[in-house]
Amino acid sequence: MSSSTVRTLLCIIGIAVSLYAYDVETKAEHAKETGEEYEAMCDLSPKVSCTAVFTSEYGKGFGLIQKVVGDDHWLVQPNSVYGLLFYAAMLVIGLVGGTEDLTFLMSIVSCCGSAYLAYILVYVLEDTCIVCISMYIINGSLLITNYLALPAKASSADKKAN
Repeated sequence: MSSSTVRTLLCIIGIAVSLYAYDVETKAEHAKETGEEYEAMCDLSPKVSCTAVFTSEYGKGFGLIQKVVGDDHWLVQPNSVYGLLFYAAMLVIGLVGGTEDLTFLMSIVSCCGSAYLAYILVYVLEDTCIVCISMYIINGSLLITNYLALPAKASSADKKAN
């Protein structure tokens, strides 16, 4: 299977998981506003709860953007929205030839974000989020796929010899 095909499949899975995360967060917020109970499929116990993670202060704007621009700014969106934008952009850019360096760079940035959010998940929220971990795996897989898709760079000695 080509790296382009693998990247496309990973992006489609990433979009689907991001849509699920967005659905969970919006339903949880609606339930909170109306005083109803909501439990997502990914809520297995009090310490294995994607709803608790998505509705935490780190569930929007990575817990960082609102500190810079304020809570009411349009940039303060659920992390799942940023995931949707990332995977859609990666999908489209990956279909254009000659963008291997850009998709690899995008993967590095997404893995840095994943590492930050994994730290928050484990050490700050002290929770386990199956959806979040799935995203980390998708991002790591995209990094590997995009790395393997990089064109082989001839060494400068090889170029001088030719």
